[in-house]
Amino acid sequence: MTTYRTLASLFAALLLPLLWGCLPSGTLDDDDTSGDDDTSGDDDTSGDDDDTSGDDDTSATPEPPGTPEISLSPTSPTTADDLNYFVLEDAEDPNDDLVGYRSTWIQNGAPRSDFADATTIPSEETSRDDVWEVRVTPYDATDLEGTTVTAQVTILNTAPTATVSLSPAALTTVDDISLTITTDDADGDTVTTTISWTVNGNPSAA
Repeated sequence: MTTYRTLASLFAALLLPLLWGCLPSGTLDDDDTSGDDDTSGDDDTSGDDDDTSGDDDTSATPEPPGTPEISLSPTSPTTADDLNYFVLEDAEDPNDDLVGYRSTWIQNGAPRSDFADATTIPSEETSRDDVWEVRVTPYDATDLEGTTVTAQVTILNTAPTATVSLSPAALTTVDDISLTITTDDADGDTVTTTISWTVNGNPSAA
């Protein structure tokens, strides 16, 4: 019995190394997972989920500003009044740009280039029956222009003025009374006057 065990042990000692050498290298390497969990390409989402180039491009195309609301004051001017235009409601810009205004004044159909972009026309530039128009154009930071709006007035007649004085300043019953009248008309019209006298508040024929 001992002989058999000895032979078996000898056989195992000689045969197992031979069998071990015949096995492919690394077959029994339990930690070698190369290639088993290789997901290269499987989870590659480059360009699939994160590539939004151009999709969310919010760069806006420049657009001109909208239409403002203006007024020309006074609405019934005379030659004694300056003309002024006001922006009542600003033009809105779709791109939220700052908005400015260009103005052109027209006198009786002829542009007044000497008052380009002015907001005021001095009274001395006006005459009775003149027709004045202002054209206002909004523009933005990119110099795009919006809709031009206009306002117009006609210069009305200015009433004449008159001043009077009596002399001498210290009257007596033996003094004649002298009346001096000074008239003025802003439109250059000829001024006529009507004179009436009162004595102690009562009309007099003098």
